[in-house]
Amino acid sequence: MNTYTAVIRDRNQVTLPQGISALLPWIKSTSPIKITITNPHTITIEPHVATATSTWDELYAQMKTVRSFKGKNDTSLSDFIHWDRQFGHD
Repeated sequence: MNTYTAVIRDRNQVTLPQGISALLPWIKSTSPIKITITNPHTITIEPHVATATSTWDELYAQMKTVRSFKGKNDTSLSDFIHWDRQFGHD
């Protein structure tokens, strides 16, 4: 088992260390993942596997819904994330 350390940034964002993606080829930019809370101190991250009850169309519909949420000053979540990735702080 390999252990890595990462920092939770503002807005609870985590960047996975490069060593993890080198060991796990399923971790790629824009890959859907499944996050499971196994107990109050542990989470697991796995590749998302489509099932009969979960389709890409449903996933994209959920993403569209999330992207439509508005924040302060009527800014969309997508616009904010785009701005944060370009100009935000580390």
